[in-house]
Amino acid sequence: MGYPITIDEFKTFFAKDFDYGTEITQVSDVDISKAMVEAGMNFNEKLFDCVEEKKIIFSYLTAYYLVVDINNANTQGASNNGGLVTYRQVRNVAESFKVPNWVSENPMLSQFAQNGYGLKYIT
Repeated sequence: MGYPITIDEFKTFFAKDFDYGTEITQVSDVDISKAMVEAGMNFNEKLFDCVEEKKIIFSYLTAYYLVVDINNANTQGASNNGGLVTYRQVRNVAESFKVPNWVSENPMLSQFAQNGYGLKYIT
């Protein structure tokens, strides 16, 4: 599959959101490439007619997987995901979610339960 963006386009789109480089604490081209492969598994470009929309959506999906990969690397592959939001309230609107332990403790499955806070590094 050809991706709608290149690594350089990703870096340009998220110029100030990640620390790029070759040091262990920096995001490398290899990290971005891995995240693009992961994003490609969940991206259906046929849903979008506009090339710019494809690029933007794929960029954010790649960033999501990059953040998941960074979080997993920081925990040496162990899942630290406690589940989705368990409670949050703003005035009279509240939410509460919980993911089963068998999902949240699995390093492969837990990444899909992180969307509530997974993009905190790119906001």
